[in-house]
Amino acid sequence: MAADRLRFVLGALLVLAVTVAALTGQAAQQVESVPSPADPASALSSPTPPPPPTPATRPTPIPLDERCVRGQDNPTSPLAGRTVVLDPGHGADDLGTVNLEFSLFESEITLSIAERLRDRLVAAGATVCLTRTEDINVPLLERARFANQQRGDVFVSIHLNRYDDPQVDYTMTMWGEEQKDLRLAEALLQALAAELPTPESYAGILNPLSRETARHEPLDSTLLLLPEMPAVLVEAVFLSNPWEARAFAEGQADGTHWREEQIARAIEAGLRRYFAATSARDEDDEG
Repeated sequence: MAADRLRFVLGALLVLAVTVAALTGQAAQQVESVPSPADPASALSSPTPPPPPTPATRPTPIPLDERCVRGQDNPTSPLAGRTVVLDPGHGADDLGTVNLEFSLFESEITLSIAERLRDRLVAAGATVCLTRTEDINVPLLERARFANQQRGDVFVSIHLNRYDDPQVDYTMTMWGEEQKDLRLAEALLQALAAELPTPESYAGILNPLSRETARHEPLDSTLLLLPEMPAVLVEAVFLSNPWEARAFAEGQADGTHWREEQIARAIEAGLRRYFAATSARDEDDEG
């Protein structure tokens, strides 16, 4: 009896030991299969570094017509960023005023003045377009349309005058629409009248120009009426006047072209005055 009871107890203990061993193995497997807590530092993905800043670049300039020259950097100039369209009067078979005594042709001199004026304006920051850059005849309508195509801020047509009386000489500007053009005509005339009466004499002859004779007049012409910007025609001096003709001829002979340079300098001064006043008026309107 005691032996049977002992065998029963030993069997029960064996079953219990086997069960405990089995449960212990399963628990170990479960422990091994549970993932370890993630490292908080590794759980957060590293942010993608921002791309390096792109260096500031200027916008690509719009291609210009071959007759245009872009202005140089000159931020303090009232001409900076402006577009000026210059129109050298006449050309080719249209010679304009001719002075046979000195073999001078208006079409050649106006182109020379325009080229010198262009160089001055470009250095002052303005983009400058010429309606012609060689000895060709451009119709008036095409000159005006070209100015609009280039979106000019102003249009200046350059001419030399004539009169039957060779002693006549004065400077003049002409405008098409009073509201659009008159302020520009007055600014250019003021500068021309201040500059061109000098020198007081040349080759022993008194300068025939004076401030008092300077004038501006309206002109009903497609050349001034069609442009959408302020447009003025400059009759700088009278090529029929012998004093003026000698100044041009001898300036060409010695390479100084001093009278042409003087006219270009005067028109530049007038444009500076005009754009400075325009900027000041715009600031007042904004204020």
